[in-house]
Amino acid sequence: MKMKKTLYFLLSVLICLSMAACGKTAVSAPETPSSLESETVTETTIGEHEHIYGAWETSRAPECEFLGKRQAYCTVCGKKISAYLPALGHDFENGFCTRCGKAYFSQNLRYVYKYDGYAVSGRGETEDLEIVIPSFFVTFQVTSIRCDAFYGAADLTAVHMPEGIEEIGAYAFYKCRGLKNMDLPAGLQYIDDGAFFGCTGLESVTFPEGLFSIDVEAFGECFRLQNAAIPDSVEFILEGAFFNCISLEKITIGKGVKTIGKGAFEGCDGLVDVYYTGTEEDWAKIKIAEGNEFLTEAKIHFGEG
Repeated sequence: MKMKKTLYFLLSVLICLSMAACGKTAVSAPETPSSLESETVTETTIGEHEHIYGAWETSRAPECEFLGKRQAYCTVCGKKISAYLPALGHDFENGFCTRCGKAYFSQNLRYVYKYDGYAVSGRGETEDLEIVIPSFFVTFQVTSIRCDAFYGAADLTAVHMPEGIEEIGAYAFYKCRGLKNMDLPAGLQYIDDGAFFGCTGLESVTFPEGLFSIDVEAFGECFRLQNAAIPDSVEFILEGAFFNCISLEKITIGKGVKTIGKGAFEGCDGLVDVYYTGTEEDWAKIKIAEGNEFLTEAKIHFGEG
């Protein structure tokens, strides 16, 4: 009987000693504060003692796809508490994350194989309003945008094309009224008939050096287009290429141009300045068809562009 009492007494002493760590009473489970800016953290206890935590310290910074981690220490006993920081998520711009550089491409576009690679042939099942076209599909390069690929897709807000796209097919972006700016890719050679016809929201276009021709009504009725710079590599500006671009005020025409087709600038009644990169003698050699009075009657600046 005395032996049992002795054992009970010793067990009670051990329990009391274990509860006395970092104070006189047991403490409750810590609660992580919600504010990242907290200078100190206090923890409610069952009895007298309180853990007092210092400022949070970040032990692992969050990344685009990975959680971060932070920790704080009790200033009395050094006990540590930890909390996770949410992942930042990607910030894509022009197809690449501005934070980590990861590439993003629109998924589930439709493709068709050509002899020299793949062509984007349609929107497919993608729900993206900002289309980012990849450089490769499967193991072959994407080399063109097929005719009618995004025909009438008025809800598109932007399209980003990679270097290596050589041709934009006829009516590929016909009446894509939501497009505002087009930065056409290096390597592009042909812009086919009506490729951007009726893109009434389009305000600016950047043409790459290496472009060979701008075909029939390629930018017809782009009512908000204000200026364009056609590089020296372009040889042909075909019939109605900029027909009814009523907001067009100035245009740069490269010295490589040989032919400006019938009515290429018909209806461009706001055109004031034409900057030609060649000489006046070179300008006189260009075959300019009828219906381009708004072009020929504007002020021509030679050797500029």
